[in-house]
Amino acid sequence: MTLGSNHTVSPGSSIVTITGTSTVTSNGKSFFDLTINSVALTVTCVDALALDAGGDLTLTSGTLNLSTFALTVGGATAINGTSTLNATGSTCSFGGNYTTAAGSTVTINAATNYTFTGVAVVTTNGKALPQCTFNANFTINDSCTIARLIFGVDGITGTFEAGQTFVISALTAANWNGSAGALNAFRSSAPGTQYTFTIPNAVTLSYVNPQDSNLSAAFQIDCMDGTSRNGGNNDVDWLFPAPSGVGQRISKSRICIPIGI
Repeated sequence: MTLGSNHTVSPGSSIVTITGTSTVTSNGKSFFDLTINSVALTVTCVDALALDAGGDLTLTSGTLNLSTFALTVGGATAINGTSTLNATGSTCSFGGNYTTAAGSTVTINAATNYTFTGVAVVTTNGKALPQCTFNANFTINDSCTIARLIFGVDGITGTFEAGQTFVISALTAANWNGSAGALNAFRSSAPGTQYTFTIPNAVTLSYVNPQDSNLSAAFQIDCMDGTSRNGGNNDVDWLFPAPSGVGQRISKSRICIPIGI
């Protein structure tokens, strides 16, 4: 189904494409697949916009202005070409992959929040991300700035593209801590090749398992309470207790031996 301007539909299982300047009123109903293909034009939401489980949101051209309303996408989100997503002030939930093309634009601010509810690959092409909460395993590709990175569920794995730098603007222990039996893992997309975190402050973490993690700023991550696991090939400013026993392999991370031993 292709719409020009200002129509009301009951989407059901239809694939809806909007090609003109429009306002979208959902009245609490959800779309199946929604494509915005409004060249140099704007589609404006006047209430919350939702797509069904498995439903994909595709921006091909033009602008989708959420007008601070919530966005829920059950499937994948693709912001292609030179299209624009204006998510200023919006709370957005994504059930699948999230991709922004090199020529696209995403407008966010301090009030924008993303939550990823399923396994997701986030491809940024260098575009900044707002506060992001991940509730399942995730991968982030391309160097970018992330307002705040939150492990929303304990025991999941975050994979970061090898050789790329991820600038974390705000960080507290609660954002990254796991729990007993459910360590949060940090991994490289190419095991043995480091990715880099730039963090804004020192932090003390519990129940984490980093590997191949470089730190570019002069701040340390203290994992000295014995609850975490050193996956190896980490920066010297990831701090772990001295290994027990003889002959254990020591990674590049800094090992701290208490005075008096």
